[in-house]
Amino acid sequence: MKIVIVGGGTAGWISALMLKKETDHEISLIDSSGVGPLGVGESTTGLFQDVIRKYFVEEEFVQECGVTPKLGTEFIGWSEKNFYSPLTGTFSSHNEFDYALYYGYKNDNLNNYSKFSLLSNNSKINFSNKTTEKEFISDKNNAYHLDTFKTIEYLKKKCIQFGVKFIDAKVLETNLNWRKKVTSLETSVGNIDCDFIIDCSGFNRIVASKQKSRFISYEKWLSVNTALTFNLPWDVVKYPKPVTTSIALSCGWMWMIPTRHSIGCGIVFDKNFATEDQIISEVNEILHVQIDVKKKINFRSGRLQNALTQNVTTVGTSYSFLEPLQATSIHTTILQIQFLVKYLNAEIKRKKYNKFCGEVVDSYADFVSLHYQFKHIDNKFWNGRKPRRYTNYIIKKSKKSFLNLKDYKTDNGHKVGHFLWSYVLAGGQLLTEKDFNFSDTQLKNIRYWERQIIPTLNSSMTFDQFRSMY
Repeated sequence: MKIVIVGGGTAGWISALMLKKETDHEISLIDSSGVGPLGVGESTTGLFQDVIRKYFVEEEFVQECGVTPKLGTEFIGWSEKNFYSPLTGTFSSHNEFDYALYYGYKNDNLNNYSKFSLLSNNSKINFSNKTTEKEFISDKNNAYHLDTFKTIEYLKKKCIQFGVKFIDAKVLETNLNWRKKVTSLETSVGNIDCDFIIDCSGFNRIVASKQKSRFISYEKWLSVNTALTFNLPWDVVKYPKPVTTSIALSCGWMWMIPTRHSIGCGIVFDKNFATEDQIISEVNEILHVQIDVKKKINFRSGRLQNALTQNVTTVGTSYSFLEPLQATSIHTTILQIQFLVKYLNAEIKRKKYNKFCGEVVDSYADFVSLHYQFKHIDNKFWNGRKPRRYTNYIIKKSKKSFLNLKDYKTDNGHKVGHFLWSYVLAGGQLLTEKDFNFSDTQLKNIRYWERQIIPTLNSSMTFDQFRSMY
């Protein structure tokens, strides 16, 4: 089968990589060298690291792409107190009842019971201090902060080496047969036949727009609609922690992603509540610098009703986009391609593929919606954010009683992990204030953890030490 991918951003090259490695089909990717990617810095979840380790040498990838480790996100100004959303939960997060979470919450030292929160708070990473640039010694649970441009170039180089055919061209026209299937693409370098199309062309949906799949909007719950990207040099701000930073603004928030060579930043806001000049002025005041905006991106939060229509599937922002919060974009792309491989191998039907893709994105929309329910900033924007139905259910239950594992409806195994929900609920002061009587065994486990974690800190590399290796 001839599979053609349209679009050479992160989603396009990840798709090309995984399909080339996991199927026997002929893979081509069309992209114009004159069209650049959107981002200046991007963070991932641990799933992307799994992909890198599976197909490449991680140390090489990190060195060539200006990558730094990510242990989670620090939220500043979102709630009464700043908090972490670590990639790993507490040591008891996989029990039926996460008693360490509630113990830390009750005693105002929640960061002590997640290894990644504790490391982040001490400016350390999950790498041994014996790590070198040629050999990483770690527990392999972290994610990455990426330089988008370098990452795309690396993936492109490797995919071409693996046998992906790269076509430097613009798609001019999509040719359909009487059944609305795409038979070929007219490009600036000629006609290209295809059996199956993966549209990774972003919001333009160059091919998928012909299929006219209905757009399902999340704007009722996730109303931010504009992003402004910029870079900061390392000598402008102090940034010692291995986390993505998220700073709440009057009608949105700002991200900071520490790559090795610079700090990739962006503003996400609702243009119905502030002008560009107003939101830039607010950020300038926070950072004490005059930022230089590189790119403006307008977007709508939502997804297509069907990821797959006829012989065209949409992947990445062509299919869905929530907003940059919690790094769901690359994660969703990888999950989609993993499931697409099953579809192409005739292991699942079209209906199941579309259902899976929709459920995954809907569950991430629920999770992102949670972050807007804290009401710490008292204004019309923050007070007007409505929770999605599942989000509202979790908040009400969390305020009323202690949550058990069964309280999280995770029938889809790829929905957001319960421990991620728990840490954000705790950070937003949305956990119950009821007293809990901890058992002797639970307290013993907590004391054991406290005794064991200190040696881990002492033997861990600092974030600055990791950066200085290169």
